[in-house]
Amino acid sequence: MTLFKKRNEYPENYKAVFSVAIDTNAEYRKEAMNPNTLVPGGKYYFGKNENRATYDDLKEYAISILNNELDEECAQFLDIPIIEIKVKGVYEGSIEIFLIVVFGVIAGVTGIKDLYDSIDFLRTLAEKKLEKRFRDKYGDYFRINVNRQIPRNTDFYAEKYLHKYHTPPTYSTHHKQPKRDGFFYYLLVSNIVLLALVIALVANAVVKIYF
Repeated sequence: MTLFKKRNEYPENYKAVFSVAIDTNAEYRKEAMNPNTLVPGGKYYFGKNENRATYDDLKEYAISILNNELDEECAQFLDIPIIEIKVKGVYEGSIEIFLIVVFGVIAGVTGIKDLYDSIDFLRTLAEKKLEKRFRDKYGDYFRINVNRQIPRNTDFYAEKYLHKYHTPPTYSTHHKQPKRDGFFYYLLVSNIVLLALVIALVANAVVKIYF
């Protein structure tokens, strides 16, 4: 059962890209006495029961898990719907896979932090899922790393989408002069009146003395 939604059900879609690297670990190389990594055309035996797999077997197994087994688990943990999870490229020389995940976002409901946390959670879930499935089928002989390629960090969303949710404050380049309060003007007028009275009294005294 797929839980993917149609793209047109959501006003915006956000894409994340992950790289998946799968190779044998030191334990396998010790038991098999083979220092080589996984290589195209290779054949491998795992454990005492000699569980056999070719390079293509391992590659297709990983692709199947990523394409078909992540969506339902993600739905149990994430509120943001996932429109698509799809392997878009496989590169040889160990197993290198690029995985695209498209999130459906409802504007005004989905926050930037929620979206970024979902991307980070999906990276962890994909890694743990692959580790468990490979261990259950072949044994503990693999090292698996899933890394987020796009976005690389939270600055991606902060720069590209933050303006959609918040209006940045604006600052004037002109500094306003502080307003003088009423008490200042009261003192100024009072001093002028007192000065005028003093001048009048002095003038009146001079007139009486000399005239």
